[in-house]
Amino acid sequence: MKNNDLGTKIIKSTAWNVIIKWSEHIIALLSIIILSRILTPYDFGIVSIATLVTIFFEIFSRLGTEEYLIKKKDLEIKDINSAWTLQILFKIVVSLSIFYSSYIAPDFFNEPKIDLVLKVLAIVPLLSGLTNIDLIIQKRNLEFEYIAKSLSYSKLLSFVVTILVAAIFQSYWAFIIGTITYHAFLLIFSYTFFEYRPKLNIESLYKQWSFTKWTLLKGVVNYINGKIDQILITKFLNTSTLGSYTLSMRLIETPSSALISPLTSAAFPGVASVKSNKDLFLDKINKVLFIIIIFTLPLVTVLTLYSKEIVQILLGSGEKWSLVVDIISLLFPLLVLSTLSGNIVGFITILGKVKNLFLIELIISLVSTILLYYAIVYQDFITFIYTRYIVEVIYLSANIYFLSMLTGLKLLRFLFILFVFSTVNLIVFSFINSLNITFEFDLITMFVNVTLYFSCYLFIVSLIAFIFRNKTSELHFLFTQIKLALKKIQAFMLTKSYSIT
Repeated sequence: MKNNDLGTKIIKSTAWNVIIKWSEHIIALLSIIILSRILTPYDFGIVSIATLVTIFFEIFSRLGTEEYLIKKKDLEIKDINSAWTLQILFKIVVSLSIFYSSYIAPDFFNEPKIDLVLKVLAIVPLLSGLTNIDLIIQKRNLEFEYIAKSLSYSKLLSFVVTILVAAIFQSYWAFIIGTITYHAFLLIFSYTFFEYRPKLNIESLYKQWSFTKWTLLKGVVNYINGKIDQILITKFLNTSTLGSYTLSMRLIETPSSALISPLTSAAFPGVASVKSNKDLFLDKINKVLFIIIIFTLPLVTVLTLYSKEIVQILLGSGEKWSLVVDIISLLFPLLVLSTLSGNIVGFITILGKVKNLFLIELIISLVSTILLYYAIVYQDFITFIYTRYIVEVIYLSANIYFLSMLTGLKLLRFLFILFVFSTVNLIVFSFINSLNITFEFDLITMFVNVTLYFSCYLFIVSLIAFIFRNKTSELHFLFTQIKLALKKIQAFMLTKSYSIT
């Protein structure tokens, strides 16, 4: 009975997690569509600078509280209260740091308007720190219903406030007020939906601090890897360029987080459950990487080819967002590299090699800083973007080589699969392009070509899976999944036909 209860809880928690993720994606996409038509690249740039500063200081309050409370076997009230107390203490320090950074940041980023923005945003860490820690405890207990409601309601209300402020004042302050609104509502809902009332307690502070040290170090290195490009753009170019660049990156990350991440994240528990069996663990890794390759390649191809149309649909004015139009087609292919890297890092983390990952990321952060600095100072912006590819390739290569050492992953096999499906992708694209199908309306042309492209790609991939299904476990797995999907479609069609008759 207990196992059944646990299974039911896991299913429900997964469903609520999907609701949380998709509601966030939908609201984020709607925000981009609406705000890009009201605000300017400069407004987005101001917000991006503020985000760079606040996230830097926020790193020092990311204490691994959630991981600590979820992983701890015998959790006591004093542990919960001490974690909440430590969280508040660090958030106070972060708030003060953000406030006083407003005296330095304007000169560093060559942007005087950031002064007041940072002073106002200094309240956000305090609101976050005071939020009821019972949200984490409920997550530990796999009770996600009220967590989903708290997060979704807060997002929705802050979205409404952001749009209203943007429509009335047409200023970057819409983002700032929206951010504060989100954290204020989350604070309120965390005490409305959850009964537990945390209290100040310092009995278990040292235990959590011991757990926290590596989290802080890794956070700093991750910040450098993730934000050095934006810091350099702000420092050596201008605020508007940063706004266009960060918006481009948000558009690129959206399909990955909305379409690809659910596929891979669903597979991770299964991968983690067999880590003690080397052969089975390696087999599952090969299958996840295979799925990433066959899904990301066509997705990136379509996004790259129709980047101009996508920008016009989502952002409206091609003239206002001309830089996004120019660079997003260059940035979309990064999605393949970053998705592969992210999942490979996840596999290495499952094996518990966190310190090794830290060293790899530390070295990559130094290399990326040097290369990107040289590109933006001595070359041009386009060279800077291409340099990002060099950094991503180095990062992917380092991680996949380390994973191969740990698991016996065959690099040549991985590269061969990547080559084969890249070739298939290129052949399908060339074929569709040679048909030269055009209509009076660009959107209809895009829709028809994309539909034909995916249909042809799916057909050829299915054909390869059928012919070579007994040659590799990946193709056999793909063939099995396609066969299962066809059976479900057939059963659905039969059910429909019976209901009609």
